[in-house]
Amino acid sequence: MSSLAKVLLGTAPLGTDGDPVRTAFMKANSNVDVLNAQAALTSAGAPITAAQALTAAAHLGKRVNIALAAAGTINLPAASTCAADSVILLRNTGTTVVTLAITASSGDTVALSKLNAGESALMDTDGVHAWTVLMRGRTNSDNEVVNGNCTVNGNETVAGTLGVTGAATFTLRPTFAAKTPWDSGNLPSPASTASPAFTGSPSLALGARLAIASTSTTYTAFLGSDPSGFVGFINQANNAWNMQLFDSGALVMRGTVSATFAPGGSVGQCNYNANGLGSLANIGFASNNSNASLILRCSASSVLEVINGASNAYNAITCSSVTQTSDRDLKTDIAAVRAVLPLLRNKRVVNYRFKVPVSEGGGASRLQIGVVAQEWQEDFPELVEETEAEIDADGDFIAHQYDPETGEEIYGPNGKPASRKALGFNYSNASAVALQGVIELQRALTAALDRIAALEVTGK
Repeated sequence: MSSLAKVLLGTAPLGTDGDPVRTAFMKANSNVDVLNAQAALTSAGAPITAAQALTAAAHLGKRVNIALAAAGTINLPAASTCAADSVILLRNTGTTVVTLAITASSGDTVALSKLNAGESALMDTDGVHAWTVLMRGRTNSDNEVVNGNCTVNGNETVAGTLGVTGAATFTLRPTFAAKTPWDSGNLPSPASTASPAFTGSPSLALGARLAIASTSTTYTAFLGSDPSGFVGFINQANNAWNMQLFDSGALVMRGTVSATFAPGGSVGQCNYNANGLGSLANIGFASNNSNASLILRCSASSVLEVINGASNAYNAITCSSVTQTSDRDLKTDIAAVRAVLPLLRNKRVVNYRFKVPVSEGGGASRLQIGVVAQEWQEDFPELVEETEAEIDADGDFIAHQYDPETGEEIYGPNGKPASRKALGFNYSNASAVALQGVIELQRALTAALDRIAALEVTGK
């Protein structure tokens, strides 16, 4: 019988139709057994003071007080030796941590690994292989310790000080005094205390500086904004703006800059490498604080080009001399050139002016002298080659723009414009054609003089 049963008394006054006396006493005894099984937990005896294994016979259904002299382990009885729904009340009445474990080789699991000082737990078993926690008491004080992970699905309020000894991860940006970090000085700021301090805003006002000091305080650099709108680094002497960064991502270097980057990639011995990534590599030069008016560019064929920063047209180079490599051992397939005089008879040298774009004031540029590449291309293809500059049907240079993040070219609403590569003429190598022409003229002149001399002798 698993529940209490009442004696059937029968009909009054004699009750002859009720339970016989023996049957009534049997029900009463069974009720006593049920009540005995449901009786309150009693103490298992004196407190346990040393690590040991509990048994079903001695501790099941009991209140077990534990006061270990030193931190140790208490093993729960094997679940298979206990009836289902059996319980043990464990109480740590000592001052040391009690570790809970299963009986060796039982294959059981236990849902609680430790009892801190003052804690209690009512452990329940399924009678097979598991010990679970029915109820858990708190410690003797207001302080609580969670030995495992603690997850709070709702809001949590901390009235006192929050201390974190491990890492803290925030899925959303935290707020302090109803403000996000750096908005009102809630977090310590590394701002310089001079000229002026960096407070109250995540941006640098004109003239503000953010100090960056080494751990040994042997130097200090500043990230700051000057009145012209540049943001960059200045040195400790406060008299040099060596590196500055525009909102567009362009990097500007002023004054003397020493680059000591480690060599790497295909450029090998370079101390400084400008990599164009998805586009051509460019280095811009600006004078008098103007926009880049001259660009050094590395073409796709590794040719160094000098470009006008505004129109994308080619710029002039002024220098004392230019020397080209010409060592015989650097050359192969050396052969005399064809006769050039017959090819030069239909060639011309012309005066011309380069077109000046409207962005540079328009109008005509200064008078130039040279050749037209197309007129020389068929007879002297060695002197004519395509450049990296692209021009449209009107001869205007195509300016390219690239996405700074993806490196892909950006086009206007009409898509990629129709264009072709502009032709260039190798004037330096053309001097060899002129030399060959002089050589051929000298030979022809010598032959003519010889004939004249022979005719003069014959005429005598």
